[in-house]
Amino acid sequence: MSRQWMVWIGVFVIATTLGVLGCQQSPSWVAKVEAVGDIDEWVLSPDEFKDIAARRWINLENAAKQPEQDLEDYAAELALHQMKVIDGYNKGYGQHPEAIQDYQVMLDREAVKAMLNGEILEKLVTEDEIKAFYNHDREEVEVSHIMLKVDEDDTDKDLQKKLVMIRREAMNGKDFSELAQEYNEDESTFNQYGKDPNGYIGWTQWGRMVDPFQEAMFNLKPGEISEPVKTIYGWHLIKVHGKRQREIEPLEKARTRIIQAIAYRKQDTLQATAMAFIDQAMSERQFKLHEDNITRIYAALEDKKRKPDPLSLLTAEQQQTPLASIDDGKVFVTIRDVITQAQDVGPVSRAIRDEETLKEIAEKIIQNDHVLPDKAKALGYYEDPDAVKAARDARNRKVGQLVQRAMIYDRSKPSEDQAREFFEQHKDDYKTDPRFTLIEILLSDENMANELAARIRNGENMRQLAATYSERKTTGNNEAGILGPIRPTQYGTIGKKAAEAEMGELVGPFEIQGQKKWSLFKIIAKEEPQPQEFEAVRQKVIGDMSMQLRKDFQSAWEDSLRGAIDYKVARGLTHIFDDVKPAPEPERVDK
Repeated sequence: MSRQWMVWIGVFVIATTLGVLGCQQSPSWVAKVEAVGDIDEWVLSPDEFKDIAARRWINLENAAKQPEQDLEDYAAELALHQMKVIDGYNKGYGQHPEAIQDYQVMLDREAVKAMLNGEILEKLVTEDEIKAFYNHDREEVEVSHIMLKVDEDDTDKDLQKKLVMIRREAMNGKDFSELAQEYNEDESTFNQYGKDPNGYIGWTQWGRMVDPFQEAMFNLKPGEISEPVKTIYGWHLIKVHGKRQREIEPLEKARTRIIQAIAYRKQDTLQATAMAFIDQAMSERQFKLHEDNITRIYAALEDKKRKPDPLSLLTAEQQQTPLASIDDGKVFVTIRDVITQAQDVGPVSRAIRDEETLKEIAEKIIQNDHVLPDKAKALGYYEDPDAVKAARDARNRKVGQLVQRAMIYDRSKPSEDQAREFFEQHKDDYKTDPRFTLIEILLSDENMANELAARIRNGENMRQLAATYSERKTTGNNEAGILGPIRPTQYGTIGKKAAEAEMGELVGPFEIQGQKKWSLFKIIAKEEPQPQEFEAVRQKVIGDMSMQLRKDFQSAWEDSLRGAIDYKVARGLTHIFDDVKPAPEPERVDK
């Protein structure tokens, strides 16, 4: 069985009226929306709000810096979104095919994920390992090291002997950082000043380093230096400078994070176990690749796969030929299934490069669409609370999108008569831009530009000076120094300043951004904005009117929801972040 596509397995390791309450130190909820119809009351908890706010403001530290009003406004936005979802269900969009499909796709995915976690991951990570990790997780260690790389000319014995000698020097009083500057071969130690040659790693936690290294450093007391320690990177001497306790969340809240961290360190075993689990599931369902059919169908497809619709160029028989099957051929995959999936990720010719990739995709469809979901269902993982919640959330998102589309976007498409009426009411917005013709001098020398400006103000002929000094190449039939006609949106700063200048006024000199050149000009002719016919600006009118309609419909819809559905937002939301400590500023540490 091909394994190339099975890399995905690792992914599962590493997922009314506004009523405002009185101020409280730490609100027990952030926002509430009343129960409506079949939809239960919606309550946004402080923990949920912290997670959402951390994504909204990039991280938790930034979220904790937001003023109270911004947090309340954001909570009100979230409540309004829930009211839109309620409205969507009341309008029947919960039974829309797209909503049902999103629910099922997410339930399939999350149930399979729960199965792989429950049947493989959680059985590989023991409760003793989780508790040990959690206990270590309370402590941080400040550490430096000296690493010697292993190469062809060195043996383990040679490197150990060298590190014993270096350790002896340190124990006799020589500064560890000086020894590191002389011997350390680790180029991965960095601080805010760049590469740090003294081997200083800094404060680190359990789970951040490879096992032999972290076991050694957590067993050392501050000031102690380890015996030589071997890792996959080389041989090390480790010095601990200090230890400190840190606040962490309760074990049950940290459990998922800890399991994932431990599993990451066991990823080779995990991968092998997962593959064995899937192989067994496929075997139980009598999985079969129909090699002869694959060879024949690929040959028929090969010269057609670069066509816009390669499937239509195959015969009905070819389209129905089984490429892979389970359950003694009762469930099978055809080239239609393969091409449909291939088109989701790119051109068919790129996805189906050869017979092997055709086999891999057919096998993947059997596994992901049939075997694993059926296995998860048989083991009860389709009732997993997290999987069901994720599926409901996916359906809610789609319901919100569907009702938004119906209430705003589908209603914001003006007819031809409406667009013409809108145009008549806003004719002045659709006039042509004014256009300006300039005498301009463009120079690379700022001093010369200032000198010429002074000479012009003293009465010299600007047209003659422009013809002599301007570095701008003329276009069309313009004489030297004449620029235009130009619109306000052309030539960057020149167009903007021309729109603000008076006829005959000397403007500049001013620097042209990004060019290190200076321009000075006078307007010698101006074409005033002219009315345009509807047909000339038809698409812009339709776009402008659509945008205005969307704003009007959205505002009216949201106001109606706020008037019809009771909701509340708590005060004192800043207190939810009282336990969030600001990110520490990096310090230069000389060890």
